[in-house]
Amino acid sequence: MRESLMGKYVGARVNRVEDKRLLAGAGRYVDDVTVPGMLHAAFLRSSYPHAEIRSIEPAAARALPGVHLVLTGEDLKTRTYPFFGTFNFPRFYQPTFWALAVDRVRHVGDPVAIVVADSRRLAEDACELIEVDYRPLPGIATVEQALDADRAVVWPKSKTNVHYKASERWGDVDGAFAGADRVIVDTFDQHRHSNQPMEARGIVAEIDPASGEMTIHASTQSAHMVKWSIALLTGRRPLRRVVGQMVAQRDHTRAIFKGMADYLKATPAMVAALKEMAPAMLRQNLTNVERTKAMNGAFVGLMGRDPKALPAAQAGDVGGAFGAKTAVHREDVAVCAAALELGRSVKWIEDRNEHLTVGSQAREESVDLAVAVRHDGTILGMRARLTIDSGAYPGFPYGGAIIAARLARTMFPGPYRVPALEFHTRILTSNKATYLPYRGPWEIETFVRERMLDVVARELGLSRADIRRRNLISDEELPAAMITGPALDVRMSARRVFETAMEVTGADDWEKTKAEALASGRRIGMGFATYIEAAPGPPGYMDNVGPGFSAMVDREPINAVLEADGTVTLHTQQVTHGQSHETTLAQLAADQLGVPMEVVRVSYGNTRTAPFGLVGTAGSRAATLASGAVLLATKGLRDRIVDLAADLL
Repeated sequence: MRESLMGKYVGARVNRVEDKRLLAGAGRYVDDVTVPGMLHAAFLRSSYPHAEIRSIEPAAARALPGVHLVLTGEDLKTRTYPFFGTFNFPRFYQPTFWALAVDRVRHVGDPVAIVVADSRRLAEDACELIEVDYRPLPGIATVEQALDADRAVVWPKSKTNVHYKASERWGDVDGAFAGADRVIVDTFDQHRHSNQPMEARGIVAEIDPASGEMTIHASTQSAHMVKWSIALLTGRRPLRRVVGQMVAQRDHTRAIFKGMADYLKATPAMVAALKEMAPAMLRQNLTNVERTKAMNGAFVGLMGRDPKALPAAQAGDVGGAFGAKTAVHREDVAVCAAALELGRSVKWIEDRNEHLTVGSQAREESVDLAVAVRHDGTILGMRARLTIDSGAYPGFPYGGAIIAARLARTMFPGPYRVPALEFHTRILTSNKATYLPYRGPWEIETFVRERMLDVVARELGLSRADIRRRNLISDEELPAAMITGPALDVRMSARRVFETAMEVTGADDWEKTKAEALASGRRIGMGFATYIEAAPGPPGYMDNVGPGFSAMVDREPINAVLEADGTVTLHTQQVTHGQSHETTLAQLAADQLGVPMEVVRVSYGNTRTAPFGLVGTAGSRAATLASGAVLLATKGLRDRIVDLAADLL
């Protein structure tokens, strides 16, 4: 312990703070939340990938003893606001939709009705009593079908299944291809994945019987995202009542607008981004009036709510996520709307079949790539076309497919010298579950680029090492940036890392090593891959992905508090779901303050105490931004303690 008190917790072997609780079975996951009078929800889901809903008859389900509420999509239209897109990229169609299907179902498992009953089993039984008359429509399951003008479109108002299209150029692409010795072409496909955390999704909408206030217990990666998304989409009232409330609480309304003005004044980067986005925002508002109406209605409705009526959100232990819990799901809104309707607490825990069907999916992408090269392997330019199948419904509050596409396009050159790049993007909609982020959602750029380098090397008769040596940016060329904008780290080049790896692995003698292994009955292989980690990147990095992105993701607050009993509490917006935040952040704080690690407590997942942040735990933020924030916050706390001690002594 003496060594630790001298500042050696970081890098030392310590017992994980979480383990005593988790290994003893004392973790508190969302399914462990039980409150008096709690009811249980189940969802009737579509067995069709694509169909019109002609009629829904829930009378038999409502008549079943023990059933308290049955809601359909039409019912929710008077109780909630619709989901809407929040990005303003040009040529990007974002559909507006409800928590439950209204006019048609768009994938297998699409929620059609919610039943709230005394038990989950009873709610599931009642779901089977609901009669739905479907008219099946042709399903969209492949890129070819999505592009087929003769097939039904998933969202008729868009008139196409291509919801985003962009073509961008950097450098002299035409000159690069005209001057090339060879142009090598290939296509790379990646199949659809499904995020599968040990704990599936779940939510408990707890209603205080005395005050009517709601606390949302959720398995999520961001408690504030849940709080504000649910506050935004539930509690719908007639506009006259909303405006009346805004007038009645005029001081609060003025404070909202003042806060917005103060934020913009303090973040000039966001002001610049808004100016840059203004033309695209105007086009979005004019060409997609349904989205504009939904978005404005929801935000006005939020401003016109009594602040005391806004929900709180809380995340306890979370059994994994991998990106699946970065969104607020349609089921979350339906459960909360049902709880508010009944004035009773409602729980819904997703089963594994539901999660496999609709929980979250990712990755289904392809890239057509042409590379212009000299005979010696020097890259002159690239032409790429990225196609992503985003599924039927975009994620909320932000869509995973558009983020993945923008990141892949930005990161595509990686640490290589690529003088010219042409990048085409198209995002398709289909009759599949929602595309969500999954473990580095931009990884298609690394996968494709590195595989293509192997293809080019083979075509030119070069080794995989030689093609990389020829094109990796070296120390002598730093400072440098990718042609798409992001700056490369000036402290060490990928070329030097590559050469070190080659030396350590003995890769230059690989053929001999492989032959010797084969002679002894062993088959061994070696792969090459070099990439830039974009999560989260240095300040301003994300502005290359989209205007204003850095202003949204660069901020990472930590509040460090010295308690009356001498212990230290770190309040963070991060939500741990297996990464051991309670240990790692405490190690940093203990070293900085010179206190035993046991007196440091990490408080997370409670919007009543956690500093505000909508991103939560995603994109390696805890290891980078949160760790740095802890160091700064505890340094400030230490300086304050020393200052007060100097006065007292």
